[in-house]
Amino acid sequence: MNILARRDRDGSFDSIIIPKITKDIYDIDRKVILMYAKGVRQLDISDTIEGIYGFKALYEIISQITNCVLEKLNKL
Repeated sequence: MNILARRDRDGSFDSIIIPKITKDIYDIDRKVILMYAKGVRQLDISDTIEGIYGFKALYEIISQITNCVLEKLNKL
């Protein structure tokens, strides 16, 4: 299927669904947990987040998210 999409060279288009220059990081902690559960190292998770969202997720933040899950699992 071919889709004809016109370019917005002058930046006059305003998106209704996702505003300009924003990133949806909703539920990022869940994504971190899913990657960790698949065996992805915390450093690699941080690099992946940077590649997708364009900002560096500190190792400490990734560690806090995964430690929270581990604490809940240990209580079971």
